[in-house]
Amino acid sequence: MAQRLITNLATYLQAQGIATGGTDLFIGKMPEVDNCILLDQTGGIEPDTYLPVEKPTIQVTVRNTDYTDGMDKLKTVYDLLHQKKDSLVLESGGVDVMIVSALNEPSHIGEDENSRHLFTCSFIFQLRS
Repeated sequence: MAQRLITNLATYLQAQGIATGGTDLFIGKMPEVDNCILLDQTGGIEPDTYLPVEKPTIQVTVRNTDYTDGMDKLKTVYDLLHQKKDSLVLESGGVDVMIVSALNEPSHIGEDENSRHLFTCSFIFQLRS
């Protein structure tokens, strides 16, 4: 189930008008595009021993040539995901999201070798099997 989460999340962000897959929204690897979003699975925490619940984590990285635009883009993703409960619509791919929480505030982590700003925020999902 956690494997489908990242593709469902990409579909969800596209449906919200945040970005377009293959143009400025990518999974796993960020190509040489100035302004884009990368979704990357980062493992998660220990699975529940007794309940059928998975707890994967996904890091969202935004790269942008403009500091304000990049932070605003990540803040929009943060607002869409943080503290969302069963109301989050990722079920279309069979992923039942119980709750999503940010693990950190959206943060500027510097610039890349081409002076593009990088921002990141990680989220933990609790998924019902």
